[in-house]
Amino acid sequence: MKKKFGYLLAVVLLGAVSISTATTTYAYAGGGWKRNNVGWWWEDSNRSYPRSQWRLINHKWYYFHSSGYMAHDQWIGGKYYVGEDGDMYVNRVTPDGYMVDGSGKWIPNYYDKNLHKVFSTVELDASRALMKDKGEYYECVVDVDGADDESDMGNDYKSIVRLSKSAKVDWDAMNGKGPKTISLSEYMKGRDFFRISNPKLDKRGYIIRFGDYFAS
Repeated sequence: MKKKFGYLLAVVLLGAVSISTATTTYAYAGGGWKRNNVGWWWEDSNRSYPRSQWRLINHKWYYFHSSGYMAHDQWIGGKYYVGEDGDMYVNRVTPDGYMVDGSGKWIPNYYDKNLHKVFSTVELDASRALMKDKGEYYECVVDVDGADDESDMGNDYKSIVRLSKSAKVDWDAMNGKGPKTISLSEYMKGRDFFRISNPKLDKRGYIIRFGDYFAS
């Protein structure tokens, strides 16, 4: 009987060792990250771990499922997005093309109207490759730039705009004749990249007019 008990104890201990070996620990003050073949989780100093909640760790927000595993590459509650490393996106465009603000919350009206408060002249660099046809408008991922050198963000800031297909463009062909107003479809012919200066929006938040005074 003792031999049988000893054998079972050895099996249990061996199993415990194999589980421990399969778990990787990264310790921090007050707790540490742990990982196994399923995913990552956070273990507090008292060996408990967060479930179904957000947790601020090293100045970044993470969400943990009811299982305790860290969420990644998904929307949480339809308002916040966590990336590949699990940390919440802030002030950036998500992989599926939506903008979140400084608190991480999705901005339903994609165009950031506060840009007009940041720059005296707002300029948006757009690419045909990053435009999605949404029927009556194009959804465009753009780089934000400003005419004021002191506040120029160097295209580090991205946003999403809705560009109405019926928009008008004040375009200067640089032919000495000065700017003229043309349709968006005419302006976009043969263009892969273009700059949206001083955009004007309608009540829906769609850009209905903009200028390109340095077009070629």
